[in-house]
This record gives sequence, C-alpha cells and structure tokens, in this order.
Amino acid sequence: MHPITKKLRDYKTKVKEEPVQFPDNTMKVWRFKQKLFCADIVMSRLKMVGTQKNRVYFILRDIPDLKGLCGNCKIETIITAICFFVRCCDGERLHLDKYKVANENELTNIRYAMIVTKISKHYMLKLKMFPLRYIE
Repeated sequence: MHPITKKLRDYKTKVKEEPVQFPDNTMKVWRFKQKLFCADIVMSRLKMVGTQKNRVYFILRDIPDLKGLCGNCKIETIITAICFFVRCCDGERLHLDKYKVANENELTNIRYAMIVTKISKHYMLKLKMFPLRYIE
C-alpha cells in the first residue's frame, strides 16, 4: 500500500454530528402557541365569546414581553388577568374570589390591579398619551 493512501486512511475519521439548532423564531412561535393554548383554556372556563377572545389574542400579540407586566407572576397568572381585564371592559363586574380559575392561577386583586395598570400604561405610551406636566 502506498504511504500516502495509508495516511489518508488513518486520518479519515468520523466527524461528530453537530446538535440540531433551531432558528430563533421557531422557539418564539412555539412559546406564543403555548400562551394561546393557555389563554384558550382560561377563556373557555370564563365562557368568553368571539369578540372577547379576539381582544385577548390582540393583547397577547401586541405586548411582546408578558413578564414585564408582572415580574413575580407566572405566565398563566398574567394571561388570566388579561382575560378578566377584557371581560371587565365589557362592563361586567367581576369578583376574583368567586372564580376558581383565578384561585388556581394565583391571581389576587393586587396582582390584577398591577397588571391592568401596566397594560394601560403600555397603550398610553403606544398612543402617545403622555401625562401632562403641571405648571408650578
């Protein structure tokens, strides 16, 4: 056997396969679908109708970082608060204590108030409704 052929055979080794890497948007899409799935469960338990569902989906699409609404809350808690917010916008009076889904997702009145305030702030900034400065 020729020495060059022998060397080539010796250096011929299997290359380790690199781990499969998904594009960044694939995981983002998966996470967003998980949020929609969670929202669907909460909305079905609250018996929300088509227009209300569309509003919840709009808010979930429009606010990119849900953890910015409540840093210590779980995503399920935030989504539950968004669903209650949409129902309250239609003029319904809701008491969180009476709903089992609110208790299961650890949604309290304080957390709900904080999340709704930050949602309102998000839309005020988006619509450029800055608070006026008072002249002293």
